Amino acid sequence: MELYQEKRQMKYHTVDEAMACASRNYIIPAYYESSLQDKFARDADTAEMLDLIFDTRIYDLGDTIWGMSIRFAYGGLFAEGSNTFVSLTESRADSFKREIQRSVDAILNNN
Repeated sequence: MELYQEKRQMKYHTVDEAMACASRNYIIPAYYESSLQDKFARDADTAEMLDLIFDTRIYDLGDTIWGMSIRFAYGGLFAEGSNTFVSLTESRADSFKREIQRSVDAILNNN
């Protein structure tokens, strides 16, 4: 029974991910162009400002992608009042670098 449920959940996750991808690639650009730029923008400056905002946005990867794998490793230290920040960093440096490189590669390959 558990294997069936796991396969079923995997199908749901796959469909959910596909829908999120389609939304990002098709729905959001169409909404942006038809609604934000055409209907709600009061003048050309507003549309230009929206372009500037969306073209220069950034993501804090330390707060999103690496939250579980890197940031939370240090959270326990601070909660305990520990002063072993350097030794934790040295002991996990290779895995942190691999995680960061995987994320950078994924971002570069998808843009």
